[in-house]
Formats: sequence, C-alpha cells, structure tokens
Amino acid sequence: MRDSNYSAYVDGTLVRILDSREPLLRARLADRALRGFLSGSRFSCVAGRAAVASGGYRFGYYADFGDLESNEGLARDLTAFANERRSIKMPYATFIAVFGAPRSRDERWFEAALWSRLQRLIELQRPHFRWDPQT
Repeated sequence: MRDSNYSAYVDGTLVRILDSREPLLRARLADRALRGFLSGSRFSCVAGRAAVASGGYRFGYYADFGDLESNEGLARDLTAFANERRSIKMPYATFIAVFGAPRSRDERWFEAALWSRLQRLIELQRPHFRWDPQT
C-alpha cells in the first residue's frame, strides 16, 4: 500500500515488517536521529526511552505532514501496531510516526493540518472499527 512503511529496529537495522522492501534512506536517517534523541539524557520520558532501548517501538515515516493521502498508509500502520502490540513482549511499546518537513511551519497551519489528519484517520478506520463510547 502506498505510503505504508511499518518498521521495527531489529539487530541494529531498521526493517519493514509488512513487506520485504528496503526502508527509504530518509526513513533510516529519521529513525537514527529519533533514536539518538530518545536515548539521550535530554529526553525525560522513561517509558519512551525504555521502548527504544528494548526494541519495543515501531516506526513509520511519511513524506509530508500536510499530505492527507499518506493517511491510508498511516492508518494501515497504526492498525498493524494495534494488532501486533499484544505479541510485543516488552512492557513498554509505542508506535512513532515521523513526517518529512512540512511546507509551512506556522502554528495555525500545523493545528489545522493535525485536526484534518486526525479526522481523515477516523474516516478511514470507521468501516473497520466501532467508536468506543467511553472515550
């Protein structure tokens, strides 16, 4: 599926889990930078650090935050993580989505893009998952 690239860090290498393609160079570079930041002393979330250190994180790289077309791949990857989570043996696990540089860095643009992306994810997932009325 276009824009899906559900990946894990396995034996020192970023590997795609849902298909056998190589991760994009941009995805590998983003993952390396992310792991460096999350493992560093300036990152204070203990659970996040534990997820990265233990290999309990999954990773997806998407080209442009403002491009809602990548939501189909993101929705697939989030569903894969939700399904895989039960079998991840580490006590701390997380899915991290990273996006390429946005065309605009304006706060209003980002907020509008975020809500548009979240709404589109809901629309994509609606046929497959019922809304939890307790949330």
